Amino acid sequence: MHMFRLRSHVLSLVIFAYFAGAALAQNQTQPQSTKPPATSTIKMEDVSKWTQKQWDAAKAKWSEEKAKWGDCA
Repeated sequence: MHMFRLRSHVLSLVIFAYFAGAALAQNQTQPQSTKPPATSTIKMEDVSKWTQKQWDAAKAKWSEEKAKWGDCA
């Protein structure tokens, strides 16, 4: 009789801990921010209006950067 009572108490504690943990996890979600996201400090260019000279300069710079970072692997 004592083992049955002990098992039922342990089972009820396990079930309680499961549901209490689930409720706690739901309450820990981050609230929605009311502020708009921070804008980036990087200026984006509209490359659709670039001249061929600008494209050539950008390609030269990218190839230099690729060579510079190519040895980092």
